[in-house]
Amino acid sequence: MARKFDPGLSETRRKQILEATVRCVVRKGFHQTTMQDVCTEADMSPGGVYRYFEGKEAIILAIAEEERRDSREIIDELDRTKDLIGSLRVILFEILKFFADESYGRLAVELLAEAARNKTVWSALARNERELKDALTAALARAQKSGQITSKLSAGALGQVILAMIDGLCARAILDPDYKPVELAATVDAFVIGLLQPRD
Repeated sequence: MARKFDPGLSETRRKQILEATVRCVVRKGFHQTTMQDVCTEADMSPGGVYRYFEGKEAIILAIAEEERRDSREIIDELDRTKDLIGSLRVILFEILKFFADESYGRLAVELLAEAARNKTVWSALARNERELKDALTAALARAQKSGQITSKLSAGALGQVILAMIDGLCARAILDPDYKPVELAATVDAFVIGLLQPRD
């Protein structure tokens, strides 16, 4: 009798492989990580891993898709908020909590480095970035129209600066052993409020 397909088990195995790959990439870098490394880290046979992913690029693209799903929560909040500054403060605090894990920054840098060499990976990450940037810019424009935030600066420029700040806060964990991002929450709040508050 043929074995029944178990979608729950399939998703568990995929997650197991993705998490193993992340650990390997954080330790060794993308190019130094082999599929055998992934198999060993995931405690799975090569056949088991290749059943779900045909190679490292496919795994990286799946990681990018996971990132896209995570960003969807932020985008949904930006789309529905009536208090943009309040929502941004909450969003940024949650992001700072993620950045307390140094591996998050290392993975982000590795993905960007691979995107610079691999057009397929670049397309996936650029799509994620474009969706988030578009949602943030649209939210900023709506807040400008309602008078919540300054209209003296373009929504596009404000969005770029906020996203650049997030990228920088992410990368700091790699370089600074004393980095404690959550402790910067009050400073990040002050920066966002100062940047966005209405100007005469």
